[in-house]
Amino acid sequence: MLDFIEKILRMPRVVLTVMAIVLAAGTAAYLSMPKESFPAIDVPYLYVSISQTGVSPRDAENLLAKPAEEELANLPGLQNISSTSTTGHASVILRVRHQYRQGPGAAGYARQDGRDQGQAACRCR
Repeated sequence: MLDFIEKILRMPRVVLTVMAIVLAAGTAAYLSMPKESFPAIDVPYLYVSISQTGVSPRDAENLLAKPAEEELANLPGLQNISSTSTTGHASVILRVRHQYRQGPGAAGYARQDGRDQGQAACRCR
């Protein structure tokens, strides 16, 4: 087997021909691949950012993150919720079930539900 490979590698025309065929096949495959400028990718995460200047991380957790978590916990299709609090800022990350409201604009529905719940959380304080 090694002798066969060695004999082929000593023939430059065969090596160049095989290389050209592989290159042409790769180029043809790349050009025939469908491409979209803005592909429809449903990301099952929502990010809520809440800012309040002059608030310590502990206060941001108690005054911003926890009320937002409690209000957003009622969001249909919610799988997981987590939050991070820093000086003057709290962020809440929501993971929704991937099957939740599938179809055209599914991410938009989940985003709008999240916005509605987030606005309700801001009004409840």
